[in-house]
Amino acid sequence: MLLTIFSILAILCLVLYFYCMGILHLKNKGVYHPMTHAVSDYGIGQNKSYFQLAGLANTFRNLFLILSLIFWKYSFSFKKEAVLLLILAIIGYAGVALFPTDIEGSKRTVKGIIHLLFAILQFTALAIFIFNVTEVLKPLNATLFLIASYIKIVVEVGLYGLVIALFLPFVKKYFGLFERLFLYSSNLYILLLCVMMIRY
Repeated sequence: MLLTIFSILAILCLVLYFYCMGILHLKNKGVYHPMTHAVSDYGIGQNKSYFQLAGLANTFRNLFLILSLIFWKYSFSFKKEAVLLLILAIIGYAGVALFPTDIEGSKRTVKGIIHLLFAILQFTALAIFIFNVTEVLKPLNATLFLIASYIKIVVEVGLYGLVIALFLPFVKKYFGLFERLFLYSSNLYILLLCVMMIRY
């Protein structure tokens, strides 16, 4: 019962996150480009409340996901590490929210560097979580495991693309695309995981 409640709450947080992202992109159409600009750029200016709400939604999503994992009767060796990684991701979300990013082209600031470090923590923790949990899902349902595996590939493309974009100038113009691939696919992955926890 509690597992179902916490999983549904996590799903509702996902819906809220995607709603906030949709509003942010609509309100900033013509100001920022989703292919180039980081999502954090949308957190500066008059619409930053939607960005903060999206971050809050992801924070609570992780909290409810942690509680779901704790109450999930399905046992696997990586469960404790999975919970720890989600806690680290929450710390990353908090840091990203507290320290504003540096707008593309502006001078690098201490706050902007701290923001980047927390973002790296958030992305890395979530990626390791997804990469390790996927194999655990295989015995539950072959079809859903296959879907999870495909989503994981998209997460990998987004993550590795981000890393390359940080170091190679000619790839940097696609930074926004890779970041959104990672963020949106990881949220879809968590949606699928919640559904599987409720079913199995």
